Amino acid sequence: MDYSALQIKVYKAIEKNGVQMVVRVIDQREYNPVTDKHPEIVDDYSVKILIEDYTARDIDGSLIQVGDRKLLVPVLDSTAATLPRLDEEDKVEIRYGDKVWNPIRIAPLMPAGIPVLYTIQVRG
Repeated sequence: MDYSALQIKVYKAIEKNGVQMVVRVIDQREYNPVTDKHPEIVDDYSVKILIEDYTARDIDGSLIQVGDRKLLVPVLDSTAATLPRLDEEDKVEIRYGDKVWNPIRIAPLMPAGIPVLYTIQVRG
């Protein structure tokens, strides 16, 4: 199966109803003893994202709380560049206007190990 075609299909489906947001990936490098810092590299990706509310049935009060949102994020950004693989180990921010969300959970949809969509849970 051609998973790049599936990535494009997911992108086009979300593009119709999604809102423009920025996925910021902050990569912290190894400690530099000369500067006494962990340098960071920041990459921003402009992406159309679908925002969904969790259903009352999904809300359990601990893992998923009232007010949590589900973001459906395609792996392709607005320039058709592929986002880096996202997981909970990465420092990721979702920026929507003045709002900045830090993901609580990132769940990739990865048929055959190839990411096509991320479901990201955010709070607040």
